Amino acid sequence: MRSITGKFLLPMGVMVTLFSGFVLYRAWTMSRGHLEELARQQANMALEFNLAVRDYVGREIRPVMEKLAGPDTFIPETMSTSFVGRRIFEAVREKFPDYFLKYSAENPRNPANQAGPTELAMIEYFNDHPEVDRWQGEIELEGRPYLAHFGARRFEAKCLRCHGDPANAPADLIRRYGTTGGFNRVAGRVAALDTVGIPLQAIQAHAAAEVRSSLLVLGIGAGLCFGAVALTFRRIVARRLAMMSAHFERMAESPQSSVLRPLNLGGRDEISRLAASFNKLTDRLRESYESLEGEVEERTRELAGATRELRSAKEAAEAATRAKGAFLANMSHEIRSPMSAILGYTELMLDPQSTESDRVNGLQTIQRNGWHLLQLINDILDVSKIEAGKLDVERVACYTRRVLFDVVELLKGKAEEKSLDLRIESDGVIPDTITSDPTRLKQVLINLVGNAIKFANQGTVRIVASCDRAHEMIRFAVIDSGIGMTPEQMTKLFQPFAQADTSTTRLFGGTGLGLAITKRIAELLGGDVTVSSEPGKGSTFTLTVATGPLVGVQMVSTSDPRPIASEAPTAASSLPRIDGRVLLVEDGPDNQRLLGTFLRKAGAEVMLAENGQEAVDQALAALAEGRPFGVILMDMQMPVMDGLTATRLLRQRGYTGPIVALTAHAMKGELEKCLAAGCNCYLSKPITRDGLIREVAACMPRVPQEACGAAAP
Repeated sequence: MRSITGKFLLPMGVMVTLFSGFVLYRAWTMSRGHLEELARQQANMALEFNLAVRDYVGREIRPVMEKLAGPDTFIPETMSTSFVGRRIFEAVREKFPDYFLKYSAENPRNPANQAGPTELAMIEYFNDHPEVDRWQGEIELEGRPYLAHFGARRFEAKCLRCHGDPANAPADLIRRYGTTGGFNRVAGRVAALDTVGIPLQAIQAHAAAEVRSSLLVLGIGAGLCFGAVALTFRRIVARRLAMMSAHFERMAESPQSSVLRPLNLGGRDEISRLAASFNKLTDRLRESYESLEGEVEERTRELAGATRELRSAKEAAEAATRAKGAFLANMSHEIRSPMSAILGYTELMLDPQSTESDRVNGLQTIQRNGWHLLQLINDILDVSKIEAGKLDVERVACYTRRVLFDVVELLKGKAEEKSLDLRIESDGVIPDTITSDPTRLKQVLINLVGNAIKFANQGTVRIVASCDRAHEMIRFAVIDSGIGMTPEQMTKLFQPFAQADTSTTRLFGGTGLGLAITKRIAELLGGDVTVSSEPGKGSTFTLTVATGPLVGVQMVSTSDPRPIASEAPTAASSLPRIDGRVLLVEDGPDNQRLLGTFLRKAGAEVMLAENGQEAVDQALAALAEGRPFGVILMDMQMPVMDGLTATRLLRQRGYTGPIVALTAHAMKGELEKCLAAGCNCYLSKPITRDGLIREVAACMPRVPQEACGAAAP
């Protein structure tokens, strides 16, 4: 029979040994790779710095010195790039004597610059490949292995005065170096080679030192681990035995005050056998005290139950207070972050020194943060609707595959940014169409898939669709390979104002409202959302939705090649033209300019009114002149006279032209108020260009009210 000591310590030893080996291997490979990359960067930086200095000497300093000193004067310290490059390398070599730093050439003027066999081979390589000016890699220089960077400098036409015919060279140059070295060169050929090499032995020695350090840390860690195991063994096993011994000794001496219940310890180890022996003694005494024990246990249970209820109520109240406080702090951060980006990039765009590229990038940043801020507001409004019981869903036919493919199309960019594979799969066949709310269904799937992408750093995010025809339910399982969750964390997932824990909020962001909204919408769609997860191994969120009757519905798979119903693209070229006059009633100058620009670019003639009274006067005047407006865009919240009052007044005076409501309110009942006042349809802010142009075009010339659907982008 295996002892309890073996059960605990042997597996622990195997695990520690395997883990230590793995860590050592990873430490060696990562350290070597990191050091080699650092060496490459250092060598490349040294080479680029030398080339930059030499270019500056040749481009800026030498022309000035030639003008000052005359054509026959040659001062190598300021006019020779090779002299400057060699001096730089000599200065650097004093600090890094192990580095290979050399400026070399074939038949140079200065013998110190004579290229060795390896450099000559590299010069020949660069001459054979005129399109290549850089080479890096491991190579042997002067009998030692280096990680080297080579940079080729080629002769230009201006270089031939000093390197072409000696008769054309400055007199000082001839007197200093003679006429044998460095002349009769050809433009385009390699003039010289800049070489920076870092010894590989140093990299390998440093990596070995890091591995030795890791080995020391692992040894200490293993010792601490075994010490912790031994301490735990002592506390769990030894203390249990001591407690059992004391308990049954007290029972034997004074059974009236003892707990006369057997110890139910499973297994076949030493502690279990000891407990079984003492249980025989307990059985002999239990009958005598059974009545008294039952009464005591009943009172104890009642007291414990009351205590638990009080504790649970107290903890729930404290948790709610903490959750809402954390939510407010998090929302402050979530709202201020995009607002900071919007205001900051607005200031940058107002800078007259900003380039066109800066302005384009700034506009894209402002737009991206504006949509993010709108999504935060929509989440808060959805929670408010849920808590007020005013979140409604519609029941229309929608194409299952279309919804899935739209979700993937919307989120594949985020998945690609994290190198994740986003897939749609089916477990069996699914209905081609279901009776549900396509907008809310898509919202729920976007929330679940977006969460999966947020918390997965590698691997695949899968959407697996299946159907339970017997119960008329469709199931979407969103499976990721992310960080996973503990059971305690999963209990908080679907509560408003909460995420798995505060560190999740800090690390990944978010309002903590998405899953609460998702669960409520799933319930309104006739289903539910459940989750299964394991820390470090990912999570699976399963959404079920009622399909409605499936009799006669075609069954397909997600890979079915048959076409799927789709909406027309929303490119600017596909938007309709607006031929007619539009009265834009809006008190905000910024919205006036924005909406007016959209309409004019679409072909409309736009007139402006700043309040409801001006709108009534202009609309009635235009009607009296025989030139009525094709469409009136009426803001609902304005000074002097609001949009609802102005619309009612126009209808009372017999105005029958189309009136489209513009409002920033997004709660249920706003559409009904606008229609009751006499508006034909409704646009909610923020208003997109596509939604505005399509709605105005649909209402001009005037169409029946039922043909003018509400658009809420």
